[in-house]
Amino acid sequence: TSDWHLGQNFYGYDRSEEQADFLKQLTSIVRKHKPDALLVSGDIFHTAAPSNATVSLYVESMLEIHHACPSMDIIIIAGNHDSASRLDSDSQLWKMAGVTVLGGIARNEEGLADLQRHIIKVGDKGIVAAVPFAYLSGFPRVTSEAQSAGQRQQAYFQALLDRANQDNHDH
Repeated sequence: TSDWHLGQNFYGYDRSEEQADFLKQLTSIVRKHKPDALLVSGDIFHTAAPSNATVSLYVESMLEIHHACPSMDIIIIAGNHDSASRLDSDSQLWKMAGVTVLGGIARNEEGLADLQRHIIKVGDKGIVAAVPFAYLSGFPRVTSEAQSAGQRQQAYFQALLDRANQDNHDH
């Protein structure tokens, strides 16, 4: 699922009631079908600075979804409407609830891509290569050689694909 846009006010119409209903329906579907994984692929919020009420709806709903199927892997990645740093700041807390959150593209201490943080095991069934939204200039180098932004993006996705294939083969 994607593009929840929680907190969106659509031409003066407050969508919070329908968004709460959607999240209740999603919880019910999870409770009934017990999927292996739930991937929320971006635009959780409509703005980078959602209201407290919107964040509360998100937190309470994600906890309910987790409780509906505790064995399900939940993976949330930031979209272009989300604040990468805001999502990353809570990622350690979310791990305690079985939720993996990726706000930005991970880097190691040298500033190079930390690909392993983007390879997420889903039970014993497989893996997800999760990449949050990033502008072209936001892709880190995979190696220490100088590259243009486009080359960095291409090298990043190729290296991630190679790592995912290797991890999937080993898995």
